[in-house]
Amino acid sequence: IMLTTMFLGCINTKGTSQEQEQGNISQEQQLLLNGISLTKDIISSVYRGEDKYTYEALLYALAVNVDENNLYKGYFTFDEDKGFIFPLDKSNEVLIQVFGEKEYSFEDVFDYEEESDIYYKDLDFGWNTAYIAENVTANMSDDKLKLYTKFELINLWYDVEGDPVPTAIAECKITYCINKSNDKIYFQFENIEFVSKIEDKKENNNVITAWEDKNFEALIRFYLNNFDKDIYIKDLDNITELSIRSNRNIKTNIKECEIPEEYQNNIGLITSMKDIDNFNNLNEITIYNNEINSIYTYKNNLNISLLDLGSNKLQNLSGIENYGNLTNLDISDNYIEDLKPLNNLSKLRTLNLSYIGPTANNGDRAHISNIDINTISELTNLESLIIQNSNVRNISTLNKCNYLKYLDLFKCNLNIDELYLISDYNKNRIEKLAFEISNASGEPVVLDMSKFKNLNNLRYLFVTGGLTNINSLNNLNSLDMINNFISKSESFSNLKNIEWLKILNSKFEDPKVLEDLNKLETVYFSDTDISSLKHLKNNKNLKSLWIVNGNLSDISDLKEFTNLENIMLPINNITDISVLSELHNLKRINISDNPINDYTVIDNLMNKEEIQIIK
Repeated sequence: IMLTTMFLGCINTKGTSQEQEQGNISQEQQLLLNGISLTKDIISSVYRGEDKYTYEALLYALAVNVDENNLYKGYFTFDEDKGFIFPLDKSNEVLIQVFGEKEYSFEDVFDYEEESDIYYKDLDFGWNTAYIAENVTANMSDDKLKLYTKFELINLWYDVEGDPVPTAIAECKITYCINKSNDKIYFQFENIEFVSKIEDKKENNNVITAWEDKNFEALIRFYLNNFDKDIYIKDLDNITELSIRSNRNIKTNIKECEIPEEYQNNIGLITSMKDIDNFNNLNEITIYNNEINSIYTYKNNLNISLLDLGSNKLQNLSGIENYGNLTNLDISDNYIEDLKPLNNLSKLRTLNLSYIGPTANNGDRAHISNIDINTISELTNLESLIIQNSNVRNISTLNKCNYLKYLDLFKCNLNIDELYLISDYNKNRIEKLAFEISNASGEPVVLDMSKFKNLNNLRYLFVTGGLTNINSLNNLNSLDMINNFISKSESFSNLKNIEWLKILNSKFEDPKVLEDLNKLETVYFSDTDISSLKHLKNNKNLKSLWIVNGNLSDISDLKEFTNLENIMLPINNITDISVLSELHNLKRINISDNPINDYTVIDNLMNKEEIQIIK
């Protein structure tokens, strides 16, 4: 391929010899002259399957063929099954498909914002595939939407043996404009630097990976089932989501691998992130429960939306500012003190700051950390904030987080009066709350749920400690309570939507309060004083029942729950289990540590492969 520059000019909108020459071309075969003109009808013809976009969101530019002597015209055809197809003898044609961030009607095409991100999608058209990389910004001026970018443009075709052969790489600028009078879209495609990099590309595909951390390499080798051969960059190109948890598990968007114990013994924990540069296309990175002590900037850092470095040895957040497109960040269980660098991450939606704190004298992380909410006050787009095991100050500054839906303050010491104001700040947006709250002296605090004024959208509540006036939360779907005393004066009568109920280490003054619930699907009681199932009989949709370490002796009422799939009743006082024969949807049974008289029913059920039984 010779080095050259080519230019495709816009077609004149008036009647010209070019347009007359086009007149004999069918809609399915659009001849390219000095440019390209796509009518609305032709654009509509690509609307098939799930790929439905507005007209102006589909931008096409087609490069002409290049040979050693001249530039000459090319054409494409449209096939309903394969989409746009290039003729096989014109291997150098390239189709670019560019999608706008938003959909616009044809008439509103000029209402693009002054700057808007444009996203590319690969397009498979028969035997040829176009690949596009990098981002582009769009600027509106003089009734033209100008797209400025530098990106690699690659056209692959296949040789007689079926192997892909790269044919062209270019850096391009695309400009297009729309003439409303005749509803035609005109494109200008200009190669800024048409320089062949084919050999470079081939070489890159065959680059052998280099690993700084041998434990990282060992995990990847197990994942690839490649223990003695070279690993090439191309072997990792399909991985966009990488999750490594300790030396026990590696999971990607493609598959998940549990590392066998005998193999774990030969693999230590990862100490460096640098080897992520062996991956070209990562969007999500999780390296959890390892020994990373610093944040490395990935070569394609702005592509990363999720970063999970929980349970490592980070002492500061230097480098985090380079991940400006993060929406999900977990830095829990680290040695971090200064959270100010987080304010650079304006796109964050989910943030986990649990169990962080400075190093104590013995080298371990301090048991309780001190978190000043002021330090993350600029993260106004947060939807989920998790802070566990901390002394939290200035919680009132969460009033800036207008989109906050999930707030977890488990094992936190904070001002209870400030806490009541949270719902006022967020005006009914909060959907999930989790608390284990004590005062500065470590004494438990009783939460009065009636003092939360704007929790109409609350769906999930998890509270450890005292809780009163729960009946005010009439839209709850899930309720978890630990270490609670539920008095007979407490009412569940308004909790008509509860489907999940979990109560641990608690006492009922009168379990009759449970009779108000009738939509339960999952019930989990552990270390409670429940001795009978009669108060749950209104829940005909119950599918999972857990009563662990209770006082349950009579389970004859199980026959009321014909939809039961899971019965977990270990460590009780059950002697008669004959009622199990009346339940025909069972999948899992645990009746261990009970003084059962007759196991005949269980022996019969064990003949059914679909049922898991622990006795």
